[in-house]
Amino acid sequence: MKTIPILTLVCCTVLAASCTTTPQSGRLPSTPSAPQAPVSAVDGEWRDKDGIISRFAGGRFETLSADSNTTLAIGTYTETGNLIEIELTSVLRRTQSRVNCALVAPYLMNCTPSQGAKFSLYKPSMAPVGFTLPDLSQQVASAQSSQTMPANTMTPPASMPAATPSVNFSGAGTGGSF
Repeated sequence: MKTIPILTLVCCTVLAASCTTTPQSGRLPSTPSAPQAPVSAVDGEWRDKDGIISRFAGGRFETLSADSNTTLAIGTYTETGNLIEIELTSVLRRTQSRVNCALVAPYLMNCTPSQGAKFSLYKPSMAPVGFTLPDLSQQVASAQSSQTMPANTMTPPASMPAATPSVNFSGAGTGGSF
């Protein structure tokens, strides 16, 4: 009679051990998923000098207002080397337009819309610490001044205007509109 309880105990022990050591067929062990890296250098969040957010992800594009995250424009983009062509539709005006951008640094794009003024976008996650677009326009003006200044003079030339006008995705105010 003692063999039945012992045999039952052994069977339960073997059964319990097999549940914890034998992997289930067709299932991989779970591993924590790491954040996926951007597919391209363009993918991610970019900003203009006024803080307007442009998001690029897998060929899809959207622009959001800086203050309320309201969608201003949506569209698609294609990349050819360091050139990015954006086809977008203004949500507010329901107009379509095209913007051509050049990726001039991992954190900086210079853009020319089909209508309106040129502008720049920067990628905060890739930009040097403390970088802002107004700093860029001052650096460009400074570099242009130093290239045109004669070597024997110590007087700097008059300051140049900012080189990054704003683009207005809402259609109000000055500059380009989408």
